[in-house]
Amino acid sequence: MSIYLFAEGQTEQKIVEKFVTLVNQPAGRGKAQVNKQMYTALEPRLNQSMPIRALVMRDVDNGETPERIVQSVTDTVQKMLHKRDFSATIQFQPHKTHPNVYLLILTEPDLRLALHLATCKWQEHFVNATIDDYIISLALRVKTAQSFLQKKGWETIQPEKIISKVTERIPDLLRENGIPLREAKDYVRLYAAVIQEHTSPAIFAGKTIVNADEADKQAVFAPLLAALALLGGASS
Repeated sequence: MSIYLFAEGQTEQKIVEKFVTLVNQPAGRGKAQVNKQMYTALEPRLNQSMPIRALVMRDVDNGETPERIVQSVTDTVQKMLHKRDFSATIQFQPHKTHPNVYLLILTEPDLRLALHLATCKWQEHFVNATIDDYIISLALRVKTAQSFLQKKGWETIQPEKIISKVTERIPDLLRENGIPLREAKDYVRLYAAVIQEHTSPAIFAGKTIVNADEADKQAVFAPLLAALALLGGASS
């Protein structure tokens, strides 16, 4: 079954399309547009007697809380249901294992909507919790780095050396010069530069997943895979 994806940017799309088939949707245009895009895409389909499966992916930026994000998505879904004369009062339920995943299941209309919040910061001092935290975590696994190096033809370089440069040596040098790395996307760009992958963070995310070990992907993306499994789109 195809799944609608509503997210803040293209990185989420590059990740999810590695695991499931997506309904063609425009790329994310920032968090302010996520609920609007969801409403525009799903509201007209609620009375069409067809199953709707949708995934909403949100970062948790500085000043935001998971509770406020869940409430904003709830309000948007409630609004579209009322527009189509469905009277149900809805409430998202947290996943039993992954508390950053929430699920809404309705039978009338046939709607399943999973909400995935990127709540895991790769480093505690980061100002935001984003999907890039998952990407840098996966990229810094030894098997991922080793795969990147092999494809570059740099087999003589140990993956641990690349990981050290990205996590310690270069960040330390930047900090000594008054240049802080404040969020995961900074490290994603740094990693891509070190291994000469001159691409956007979104494209790099897709390449990271391709180069990652299956067990590492299952571990890093366990909450996302659980959300997709609840939608019937991927095994958890």
